[in-house]
Amino acid sequence: MSRYPTSKLLDLMAAYIFSEKINEQTDKHITVNAFNPGLMTSTNLNGDSGSNRIMKVTMNAFSYLIGRHGSAETSGKQLAETVTGSQWQGITGKYIDRGKETKSSPASYNKVAQNKLWRQSLDLANISNNETILK
Repeated sequence: MSRYPTSKLLDLMAAYIFSEKINEQTDKHITVNAFNPGLMTSTNLNGDSGSNRIMKVTMNAFSYLIGRHGSAETSGKQLAETVTGSQWQGITGKYIDRGKETKSSPASYNKVAQNKLWRQSLDLANISNNETILK
């Protein structure tokens, strides 16, 4: 359970540092944003067997209770609007939560951690400096 929120934090940090590097180091007009579709309980994230059914029902009820429920149809439409909608044109380096620009956790804005993630990602992907336009 600790890996999921960590992966979401890293997604945010990657979007922020990637957007920043593109803006500072190129003349390209590329937008990079993080998108949250909401709690997608219909995607079988929790599986369908045994005790996981209880977890799925519980998560579904919880998602409605806290106002964070997402569906494939609704979230897909919101994602398409984020990619193609005129109100998002030129918006980059942001966190879009089900169609609304939102502040993410303070940890996601940590520049030292973002740069460490960037360097480690390049190392893990075995990408050398001459293979990318971004440093």
